[in-house]
Amino acid sequence: MQVLSSLCESHSHTVRRVEKKIGFQSILAALREIIEIQSIKNIPSKKRNIHRGASLDFETNEAAGMIKPNQALDFMTNIKVQSNTIYTGQFDPTTSTKQGFGIQIWPDGSKYVGLWLQGKASGFGRFILADGDAYEGSWLDGKAHGTGIYFYADGAHYQGEYRDGKKHGKGCFTWSDGATYSGEWQANKMHGYGVFRLPDGRKYEGEYSNDRKHGKGVFTYADGRRKDGVWQNGKQIRSNIGTKRDLGNVSNILETTMNRSQRQFHQSLVSGGPESTFTDSSRYLPL
Repeated sequence: MQVLSSLCESHSHTVRRVEKKIGFQSILAALREIIEIQSIKNIPSKKRNIHRGASLDFETNEAAGMIKPNQALDFMTNIKVQSNTIYTGQFDPTTSTKQGFGIQIWPDGSKYVGLWLQGKASGFGRFILADGDAYEGSWLDGKAHGTGIYFYADGAHYQGEYRDGKKHGKGCFTWSDGATYSGEWQANKMHGYGVFRLPDGRKYEGEYSNDRKHGKGVFTYADGRRKDGVWQNGKQIRSNIGTKRDLGNVSNILETTMNRSQRQFHQSLVSGGPESTFTDSSRYLPL
């Protein structure tokens, strides 16, 4: 792996910091064990328990499917798979593809450590970007898919479900300033039911659509006061509906509002007020 030392020098400190943060040394211990199996014992790799105290555990259903019980795999070191991109790990000689466990390092110092299937990241793996971001979790066809956790360089993180490389399903996002959203996601956006909490104690609990509050919800102030209301495209259009038990009637009000003409709708928007700064939580979303 020294081949990339000069190319990765500017990013090496950041990558090492992230590696330490998520227990990267346990991955290297696993790799050393595979090297010993392949080069000394010279036997086909089989599913083994190589848990080393971090969150790495190959005794899972998805890992079991990566390597067939009697499948013989070669072990290759410092293979240039693309321009200045280096791979070290298991390799299927019959298909000439990455298969099993391996490490791939890109010219900028980014690296993926984990399982491969037919040349693509599939199963459990960790991807550490040179800019300090990192993802640890399930992969399918080279994309985050299943459950995982994404660490952002600024201290934010997301833990939850992914589909086809995007946040999708249930998950919790925590921003670097302490704000959190816990709820449903669709194609990388807050969508469905969720709870958004601000560091100062304010909270919105209700429906979201396309990253914006949309539907019925409850806004709670830091002092405990609360307002039930209806939001549309991030704007509150009804407030002081009543208590939470009265929210069953809110859906009818929302449907009536959405059927109005555009001019009537804009005239009904609620502007200003203490909660106006909270109407669009998308400002907290990372780029």
